Amino acid sequence: MLSVGAYYKAFRGFGGFATAVLTAVPIASELTKGTVSAVLFPPVSAAYKLPTVLVIFALTFAIFACQYFKWTQSAGARAKAAWIAFGVTVVGFVAYVVCYSRFVRELPAADGPQYVSVGFERKDFSDPHLRDASDDYELLRYRGLKDADIESLWTFPSIVIARLALLLSYLLILLPPVAGCSLIALFKVMGPTTSP
Repeated sequence: MLSVGAYYKAFRGFGGFATAVLTAVPIASELTKGTVSAVLFPPVSAAYKLPTVLVIFALTFAIFACQYFKWTQSAGARAKAAWIAFGVTVVGFVAYVVCYSRFVRELPAADGPQYVSVGFERKDFSDPHLRDASDDYELLRYRGLKDADIESLWTFPSIVIARLALLLSYLLILLPPVAGCSLIALFKVMGPTTSP
């Protein structure tokens, strides 16, 4: 049985560095502006950044608990875990690109482009300016980019679903590499496999 201290000491090296970088990505998005910020973390809400970091830390601890499973002693299962993590990352990337192109809008502003996430179902409008709007960009230019403005244009459930889809697909990109790096640290401490 391994100690938590020995496990986290194994993070010294590439796996630990990669995990630290991936953990810092949501925080780094807060320090940047414009396109870089929108790429590092989806434009859903800054309130989701800290929980994302906490989920990453929780995942590293959950991987530590994997030492009790038989599959961690098999070389074939270890390799399969790496391929599964890679596959989930690819699926997450594709899902993120689809969600991003469907729900994120970039609008020019004086201090650089502003990125907002919108819903997929518009509300019925009594204002003729809104009724005649041809696209989302025109609606946002007319009404504004704040959450209250967006909620007045799209139905609340559609906004929530769109933002959750963005956040979950983002996590599918971020978490599998963290899991892979954590498994590398775990396997390093556990030593060689006992079965093929």
